[in-house]
Amino acid sequence: MGVAMPNDAPQVTNGARLEYAWDGRFGWPYTSFTDQSKGGNQPHMITFDMGITARLSRVWIRPYPEGSRWYYLTTMKRFELYGSTNPTSDGSLDNSWTLLGTYEVVKPSNQPYGTDNALDQATATAGFNFEMPLTAPRVRYIRVRCLENFAGGTAQSINEISVYGDPR
Repeated sequence: MGVAMPNDAPQVTNGARLEYAWDGRFGWPYTSFTDQSKGGNQPHMITFDMGITARLSRVWIRPYPEGSRWYYLTTMKRFELYGSTNPTSDGSLDNSWTLLGTYEVVKPSNQPYGTDNALDQATATAGFNFEMPLTAPRVRYIRVRCLENFAGGTAQSINEISVYGDPR
């Protein structure tokens, strides 16, 4: 379930919603999409509650396509994932959060911005898997922090996200 933490970036106001990031539906408006102008130039964050505490092994993220372009606009290029069992209520990224990993989406073709070939499209359509270290602590809350999107800003869009791990 989505958690509206202070310091999280606002969603765009034309249909996107945070909880759409894990609803199993693809395409518009079923995406989480932060607003660069309202969220500012700092890295945009979104937060969600998995509903259980688990040691995560990987996260899968499917970006939102802009037409046939996947490595475009608010698709995250560089981002961090944080986890917590009990985050502070003020929304700060403090010591109640543990950095689970820093990740980068690499465009397979290396073609210029705004140009995706069939390999790029197939790779992004399948989604990206990012592994967590085996030493990562058990967490319940996940925070996604976009450091840079493919347009050079910090807004983010996630069409779908799934987390995998062990709740024992």
